[in-house]
Amino acid sequence: MKLSTSVLQSNPSNQFKKNGLQPPPIPYERQERSKDKDREDVSTFKLRTNPTDKDSQIYDMKVLTFKSGTVEEYILWKKDLKKVLMGQNVTSGPNKFAMTRRVLDGDALAAFDKAAEEEAVETVVSFGKCLEKLAEHVFPKNALVAQQQWFHRYLHKKVSETMREFVARINEINAMMVEFPPKFDRTQQILADEMKDLLEFAIPISWRVEMIKQAFRPIEHDIFEIVEFCERLEFTEKVNTSVKGENNNNQSQSTNKGRDAEQGRNGQKNKGTLPYANAKTSNRTAKHKRQGIVSYKSSGGTSGCSLHQNATDHETIECRVIAKQIDNM
Repeated sequence: MKLSTSVLQSNPSNQFKKNGLQPPPIPYERQERSKDKDREDVSTFKLRTNPTDKDSQIYDMKVLTFKSGTVEEYILWKKDLKKVLMGQNVTSGPNKFAMTRRVLDGDALAAFDKAAEEEAVETVVSFGKCLEKLAEHVFPKNALVAQQQWFHRYLHKKVSETMREFVARINEINAMMVEFPPKFDRTQQILADEMKDLLEFAIPISWRVEMIKQAFRPIEHDIFEIVEFCERLEFTEKVNTSVKGENNNNQSQSTNKGRDAEQGRNGQKNKGTLPYANAKTSNRTAKHKRQGIVSYKSSGGTSGCSLHQNATDHETIECRVIAKQIDNM
């Protein structure tokens, strides 16, 4: 079975392998399956909404041929197989074996046929046993223990997802544990009280602190109530973030207004003064204008300094005395 590229890149099993840990049989990221009609390993079946009624509505269902793959791929394939058997009212042992072989191939088909040979007779009971042996062939060694350890050690809610999405995926994985060897029953699932404890320590620490403040003990509530409580915290965090953003914007606008007002006051103070009317600017300008200066008196007021009328080393705009008087004003 083929996984999309995005799923392969985000598969957390790679992170487990890098850290030298055994990845869980079913990772948290849901694995998508493509059922394009142009693919050779996709079969389309016509099913009835009521298999025992020939006049009931018919609908099409696509099923991927299972050759080899992950645990979740196998479980999803098995669910599709059950829908096909039910939708086509396939009830006898031989017909179930025949239908299953139609949607198996490669290594998986070889394992199923081997199990069928060991059973000798193709009955409904032997069909169930063959599917269990096929699962033992697909699942890694100690798969149930590894999945349970993942629940207890690595279960953690991401910031980017909602509490409802997180719990929905956890419940989905827990439901799949029925398909795990060796028992293939509900006794292998995480019980409700244990799941409450796991969820309590999978949420952010700030939420757990809020639970303590409000005397909210998860063990005394059902999972639905825990989800509702966490959703209220999610909403509160969003509101606080929005308020902080507005306050920052208002503060930034106030700062800009204050800066503009200060610049305006400075502009009013300097209004009507001579350009370059400060000592530093005068000094910089004087360096470039000391050559070729005619005194104010000799030039008839077109050059030189109006205060020092006989001076030929600076002009009025360069005069430090005038600049100092202007600064004082």
